[in-house]
Amino acid sequence: GLSFGYEDHNGGFNVILLKATDDQRSLEMQSPNSELTPMDNVVTSVSGKISIVKSLQLQAEYAISLLTRNVLLKDSTDQKRPFYYDLVTGNSSTTAKSAYNASLSYRFKTASVALKYERVAPDYLTLGGLFFNNDLENITLAPSVALFQNKWTISANTGFQRNNLNGGSATAQRRWVASINLTCQPIKGLSVNGAYSNFSSFTRRNPSAVPMYDPALDTMNFYQVSENYSTGINYAFGNKRKQAVSSNFAYVKSQNITGRLQDAGAFGFNTNGTSVPVDVYTGMAAYTLQFVNGLSLSCMGNYNQSVAAGLENTFFGPGMNASKALLNKELNLQTGATYNRQLAGTTLTNHVMNFRLGATYNPELWARLSKEKDKKFGKLALSLNGNYTQKFAVVGGSPSPTNLTVMMNLNYSF
Repeated sequence: GLSFGYEDHNGGFNVILLKATDDQRSLEMQSPNSELTPMDNVVTSVSGKISIVKSLQLQAEYAISLLTRNVLLKDSTDQKRPFYYDLVTGNSSTTAKSAYNASLSYRFKTASVALKYERVAPDYLTLGGLFFNNDLENITLAPSVALFQNKWTISANTGFQRNNLNGGSATAQRRWVASINLTCQPIKGLSVNGAYSNFSSFTRRNPSAVPMYDPALDTMNFYQVSENYSTGINYAFGNKRKQAVSSNFAYVKSQNITGRLQDAGAFGFNTNGTSVPVDVYTGMAAYTLQFVNGLSLSCMGNYNQSVAAGLENTFFGPGMNASKALLNKELNLQTGATYNRQLAGTTLTNHVMNFRLGATYNPELWARLSKEKDKKFGKLALSLNGNYTQKFAVVGGSPSPTNLTVMMNLNYSF
């Protein structure tokens, strides 16, 4: 992977290139009926922003992904090969999909407003991420205002989303999206934030994509509403020994209204049927203590519970972190451990221990080499991180798998 760009006060650009491929021999055991196949992928993205006039800024990004879903397929030698096949071991399973977005924003003295557009083609996928939403189009409006000498900030985001862009999906969805966020700093060291969002969507069957579709028997149309509430508090205090206490809480309630929804409209109006609620509660609390010698200690706890149709699923556990700055803060060492348990009702279904160890080195090489201590040549950063996970057996005799991940990163900015 490679990312490079340039930016100044008038605008800038950035280019991303990624090549990823699966090792065909990496799976020692695989079912012959498995749909899992080795893939090959090349992705490129170009983004930029420019100030058209003072306070008016335009941003845009375009990405294209060349993906071969099964490199083992063999095409006929007489078949005409597109020029990009050599980049991704091309064959009949190779696709070229695009995604792009743009936004136009205007900033006032204490407020701003932005109009955003985003489109992701159906089946857009890259090996550069674990999950991608695709087959969607978004048009949103995002205003923001700062009050009381910028101590209070209120922002909102509302818009319209749809899928089935090429008409080939079995379902078509239209979705209204809205959210509002509030951030304030009533006193020194204390910050409070709160957010509310209401996401609604209506999904109906697409007869043209289902030849055996029978409207008289259809019960697949449904209207979904999801409400999200969240709040967070952070308080920092202390001089020689800086301390901080933080907590976050979130509540999500989802409902699916199913049945014969005859005339729901674009946003699911005039709906009727049954409602199946799902409630999710998430909480986190943490305490951090920082010493003048660069040592920082923290402890935290997390809790997550979901309730659906009378069934409870709970996930919780404590954790600890420590970090130490050395070599005039050029070297930073971090370590931490987390233990989590998962319950289905009152039955233990999973418990996992995780250990982390990392180091980040930011040498001031140019400042040492320059007689004027000038850092205009840039900064170099090197990091090395390890993550070890142990999943304990719940039932005697069952396996206890482990996983070790080591990652090194080199970054140069100028």
